[in-house]
Amino acid sequence: MAVAKKLKYFDLVREIESGRIHPLYFFSQDESLLKDKAFRLLKQKIIDPRYEAFNYFVFHGEETNASQIIQELQNPPVVSEKKLIIVRNFDKLHFQYQQKVVNFVEKPIPDLVFVLETGKVDMRKAVFKKLTKIAASYYFYHAYNEIAASNFLRQEVRKHHKNISPSAVRLMIRYIGLNLQEINNELEKLLLYVSNKNQIALDDVQNCVGAFKGNTVFELQDAIVHKNVKYAIQILENLLSHGQSGVFILIMLTRFFKTMWKISILKYQQNKHIREIEKTLWVYNKKNLINQATRFQLDDFPLIFNLLLEADKKLKSINLKPKIIMELMVYKICKNIKG
Repeated sequence: MAVAKKLKYFDLVREIESGRIHPLYFFSQDESLLKDKAFRLLKQKIIDPRYEAFNYFVFHGEETNASQIIQELQNPPVVSEKKLIIVRNFDKLHFQYQQKVVNFVEKPIPDLVFVLETGKVDMRKAVFKKLTKIAASYYFYHAYNEIAASNFLRQEVRKHHKNISPSAVRLMIRYIGLNLQEINNELEKLLLYVSNKNQIALDDVQNCVGAFKGNTVFELQDAIVHKNVKYAIQILENLLSHGQSGVFILIMLTRFFKTMWKISILKYQQNKHIREIEKTLWVYNKKNLINQATRFQLDDFPLIFNLLLEADKKLKSINLKPKIIMELMVYKICKNIKG
């Protein structure tokens, strides 16, 4: 039996733009920026601004109850075909209220579009399991790789009737990382910078985004690879002072060293040719990664991963400044690379 595809934000956008609107939606997972965009898109498609006060309602699970929600569900739209009701943080609603609401909307309600939104929840629980069966369900994931982040960036650029070159996309993701909120914020600045230009080029990203972002996690990775302790710590301090979180830097470094480890195994244990190794990598800067991996020995990685894990535990449990924890980790990694 084939596993059903998990529908995501871009699937929802395609459906709405084609005119397909469901009476009941279930939005889950933690990517809040995409959820906000989805809510705005639904509102634009459904609600006449003149009658918004009568036909658009947002409840919050932590400060409402089933009776208030159901009462509004029963009220028909005013001078409009449909009304839109959203319950944000539905998972924060008392579980008995959750059951009442889901049971009430089990059969579609005419003239109504109802959205239930949660963070990451246990889909095995009866109420959420039932929701996935009766509602159009969409999963709002963070961008966990460069492909997903790049797709998001291109989609957002197209909404402004502009194009962006592949090299500009790659550099922007390299500067910013995978956080969609940060990508969105920097894109807003970039759009102001390019003004009436229809094509966003590599130089635009270098001149606008690069000037604001300072150092990048990718520069930190490269400094560590070359065992340049002084420069690596300087970059780290710059990243932290510009608001980059220690946890995010740690995630990016862990992902990077996992890639280094994978390449090293393919190269040294399995004797794979460079072209074969390139086929296993989804990132755009494949040759550079393979070159960086030559600076490691296979027995470097157990120690590196132990240092990363140790830093992760300290960031979450010890009352020390993240700067101290991260600097010590970077110092130890640089000093213990044998390659």
